[in-house]
Amino acid sequence: MTRRNRLLLNVAVGTLVVCGRAAAGGFVLASERAGTTVAKIDGATDQIVGRATIGAVPSAMTLDPVRRWVYVSANLGDKIVAVNADTLAAADVAVPGLGRQPIGVALTPDHGRLLVATRGTDGVVSADDRLDIVQLNTSAWPPTGSIVASVPTGLHPVGVCIDHTGRYAVVTVRNQPAILIVDLQVYQVVGQAANLPAGAEPEGCDIHPTANIVYVTLHGTMSTIEVFDLDTLTHTKHVPIVYAPPARPSGGTFTPDGRRFYVSGQTVKKVFLFDTSDPYNPVQDMSVQLAVGPQPHAIAYLPGQRAYVANTNNEQPLGSVSVIHDYSGTPTVSRPILTTLAGPLDLVWVPALAPGDLNCDGRVTFADIDLFVEALSGESAWTHWPCPWINGDCNGDGLVTFADIDPFVTRIGTTAP
Repeated sequence: MTRRNRLLLNVAVGTLVVCGRAAAGGFVLASERAGTTVAKIDGATDQIVGRATIGAVPSAMTLDPVRRWVYVSANLGDKIVAVNADTLAAADVAVPGLGRQPIGVALTPDHGRLLVATRGTDGVVSADDRLDIVQLNTSAWPPTGSIVASVPTGLHPVGVCIDHTGRYAVVTVRNQPAILIVDLQVYQVVGQAANLPAGAEPEGCDIHPTANIVYVTLHGTMSTIEVFDLDTLTHTKHVPIVYAPPARPSGGTFTPDGRRFYVSGQTVKKVFLFDTSDPYNPVQDMSVQLAVGPQPHAIAYLPGQRAYVANTNNEQPLGSVSVIHDYSGTPTVSRPILTTLAGPLDLVWVPALAPGDLNCDGRVTFADIDLFVEALSGESAWTHWPCPWINGDCNGDGLVTFADIDPFVTRIGTTAP
């Protein structure tokens, strides 16, 4: 923003009055792997408020925060399904030639390409397993896609993470075992973990909110976090998860500020905590061993310092959700809720749309001005999740630009919608 525009913004807001506050809203979508649906959970009441029908074995999900569409892999349905997060309208995404039994999914930062871990043409774990890169056409509902490349991965790719620039993807390949770095400009493997033992079982991956650092969790008896620097394409650290018996993590998730990393110990029904103030050197906090439900998997952070843990309860018809409280402070966990969920596997937090409310306190005030200025730098530079960058879009064009300045000013002193 130019000095003149910033001055005009400050002068304009100086004439306005701040008014009352409303509670921030939003909801969580949970894929029900033991069924055929995705459940919508109200984050304020912890109640299921609707379901979208997906197909056999809904698994991984990824959110397009601008369009508020969620892409879901229907693992045994051999398809990707798009869900309108607000209305729960669901439609198959037509992608000719997509590999069978899709599982891990991820969107590039521009939301233009969808990466899908698949079982190739034969639909079983075999040498033709691959990562399909799908170019999306989002000009109309439902979106469609076309495969622009397929990258061989080896046996059983399961997880996909993409760096902040959109240049590199990290793929976890459970049965190979392998951890691959794929260059998304040339669609080739340009790096990988060396000397993984046969039972390593790479599974979960997550990228730090600001640093170009990816953590991969090994589900095997090693039970470790592997640290990758995507600026240098190097495997920099091997960090054990200290617990007996082995925690066998399904995955882990950075907190929105990146200072902590919570790990789901799948076979021991616990969640563990690592201090990631230095993301290159995670340190386990041995005082935190949160007892959750059977086979915990995904973790989603909500406003108010609450987090959901999906207790998948593998191979059983029903699972549940555990709630972590004060995840940035001294975390505690309450007894499982939502025990009618059909094996929840993945979770996606979808913030309520609130144009102008950049700190998600339920109102548009002077406190949002500096954050609005930050939002003008683009989504990739936004560091205030889970409050969404798109709240800076005050004129409804799906972007945050100088054109939003005047609409933003008119909203100051109002309760966020």
